[in-house]
Amino acid sequence: MKNRTIKSVLVLAAFALLIISSCGKKDHNPTVLNREATMRIEVSWNGDIQSQVAVLTFLAVNTQSDLINIVNDTTGVISAGPFLQNADFSAHKFMTFHSEMKVNSVSVMLAISPKVYTTSQDQNLLITIKIYFDGKLKDNQTFSYEELGGGTMTTPKDFNYKVSDDH
Repeated sequence: MKNRTIKSVLVLAAFALLIISSCGKKDHNPTVLNREATMRIEVSWNGDIQSQVAVLTFLAVNTQSDLINIVNDTTGVISAGPFLQNADFSAHKFMTFHSEMKVNSVSVMLAISPKVYTTSQDQNLLITIKIYFDGKLKDNQTFSYEELGGGTMTTPKDFNYKVSDDH
C-alpha cells in the first residue's frame, strides 16, 4: 500500500511540476519565436522497470502557444501531452513520437524513483531520450535515478527545448 501511495504522489507531483514549468517560461525573442520545426522524440529503456517508478511526459507548442498533438508511433495514440508510466515502458523497450504539426518548443519532464528503499546495481533502470527538430538531433541523454536525484531525492528532470537556427 505504501508503494502505491508513493507512486501516486510522484505521478501527481511530476504532472504538477510540468504544468507549472510549462506555464511560466516564455521567451519573447521574436527571432526565436518565429522558428518552427517538426519534432520527433525517441524513448528507450534498459533495466528492471519493476524496481523503479518512472514517469515521462512532454508537451509541444507552436508560435501561438497552441498545444500540438503528438503521435505515439508505437501505439498510434494521439494526444496533446503523452504521459508514460511503468506499464507503458514494460510493453515496449523503444517508442517514438512525432508532432502532427510544426512546433516552436517542447517541454519534457522525467521522474524516476525506486519502488523500494534499496535498489541493486542489477536493477537500475536507464531511460534514454533523444529529441529531433526537422530530423536533426537536438539532444541525446540517458538517465537513471542516481543521475536525476543524486541517489537521495526524486526531483524530476525538466527540459525545455526551443527551435533555433541550428535546431
